[in-house]
Amino acid sequence: MMSDLTVVQPHLRSGALRVLGVSTPERSSLLPDVPTLAEQGIEGFDLQLWFGLFAPRGTAPAVIRDANTAVQAYLRSAEATAAFANVAYLPFPSTAAELDALVGRESARWAELARIGAIRGD
Repeated sequence: MMSDLTVVQPHLRSGALRVLGVSTPERSSLLPDVPTLAEQGIEGFDLQLWFGLFAPRGTAPAVIRDANTAVQAYLRSAEATAAFANVAYLPFPSTAAELDALVGRESARWAELARIGAIRGD
């Protein structure tokens, strides 16, 4: 099964489940001994869970800049690193432009997969 690490973490700790691979291009620092799918011969697989902080269209650039500065400062702190690791996430501070680019790539990717699979949102 493919799952978010937070969902399976208790089962991994108990030994009830074993991770066979991670779906990211690089090994996870949360599971450094687990190989990537690419290392196991499944090339081009990149499936990562991510979260972003969004603001309504038309929000003043200064407000976005100030919010991003504050969020990035927190995400780079030892407190955030520990809090995120406790729930099996890695903080990834980025700029508004980087998030916009990520959303564009992800939207195009999933739209193409939906097209290929003839998936409709009825």
